[in-house]
Amino acid sequence: MPITLEEIRRFLGRPLQDPYGRTFGKVVGISANLKDEITGVGIEVGNGEFVQCPGDRVKISADTLVLAPTWKVEAEEFRKEFDVVTRRLRALDELFSVGDIQKDVYEDMRKQHEDAINELKSKRKSILDTCSTPRENSMTRATKLSAMPLTPAWSAQWRSGKRSTLSSDTSQS
Repeated sequence: MPITLEEIRRFLGRPLQDPYGRTFGKVVGISANLKDEITGVGIEVGNGEFVQCPGDRVKISADTLVLAPTWKVEAEEFRKEFDVVTRRLRALDELFSVGDIQKDVYEDMRKQHEDAINELKSKRKSILDTCSTPRENSMTRATKLSAMPLTPAWSAQWRSGKRSTLSSDTSQS
């Protein structure tokens, strides 16, 4: 379930931690969709560098905001998708075995689910390849993920308190 703007607003200006409790950076902005679900979190990681991480990587744990590694989020999504497809495939086999669906319908649906499983297998390989490659430190990886196109003037405004979010709205300047 996505985090809402109301749930995360209190973390603005506070530290963001990695899963091991180390400070990753400071939350300086929040992006949300029309349903107030978080789509991105702007982070100052130090040395004047800013990054925006996808909202699905951020979790609230006790009274802290935690940034999950990309591979962990992808692995969890994979697990959920794989569970759904395999359960549907078992249900389809059961329906066919008791004669509740016709053979041609069964074969078409089975092929669709087998194609989905093959796609998931390639996704699994991609996740495993990501996990098996030598890692850079988490700060470097996050910075490379999605560095925000911020100008030095914007950074100076934020540091001086004239700008409070990562919004591109110029009415705050």
